[in-house]
Amino acid sequence: MSFSIILRDLKINDNGYVFLISSFHIPELNPKLLISNSLRVAFWSLLKGISYELAKKNIICLNIAPGPIDTGRLRKLNKDIPALIKQLPLGRLGKPDEICKFVKSIIENDIKYLNGTTIFFDGGKSKSIF
Repeated sequence: MSFSIILRDLKINDNGYVFLISSFHIPELNPKLLISNSLRVAFWSLLKGISYELAKKNIICLNIAPGPIDTGRLRKLNKDIPALIKQLPLGRLGKPDEICKFVKSIIENDIKYLNGTTIFFDGGKSKSIF
């Protein structure tokens, strides 16, 4: 609910962008994060829904769904980082600045036809095709 209130009251310039950073767990739920999973799906659905209305003002809405990114939260939740890295197709954790550079490139290159969708930024970890 708070996300919808924020978006309702947020002033977004025409021709702007809305980026939601969620998680690759949207299509592959984690049983240890049930409440978090539910909220992510709700936010994703809300972003998809508002993307139609905001498109009339050329405002682009994108959901970035990162996989394991090397952050303090990841290290707090996962005590065996080397074991996690062995499970990752690229053999490493993602870096926070990789997401920043990706978002920056969308804005700097004025990419506008990518709207209302989710980018799985997970190094190939996600097994879902949707």
